[in-house]
Amino acid sequence: MKTFTQKFSMIILAITMVTLDTRLGCLDGDLLPGSDGQLMIDSVEQAFKLMFKLDFQPSMWKIYSTKDWKAFVEAMDNITRYVRPVLSARLT
Repeated sequence: MKTFTQKFSMIILAITMVTLDTRLGCLDGDLLPGSDGQLMIDSVEQAFKLMFKLDFQPSMWKIYSTKDWKAFVEAMDNITRYVRPVLSARLT
């Protein structure tokens, strides 16, 4: 039985293969904690969790920056840092 993280990795890999025409290497069994693949997996997973929390649960993030909002922005920045160079190379 595959764990949630393994299934999540396969989903991210499929999406990036279709949209960016590149492989993250996130299906490797021994991803290093700071590797691009692991960072992408962690950031997307955290963004989805926080998106639910910020949008559907009561929160003050619209009035002032909460800890959850800052973590969400950081996760989205990590995703953007990875995707921007790959996307730029793909578009040229």
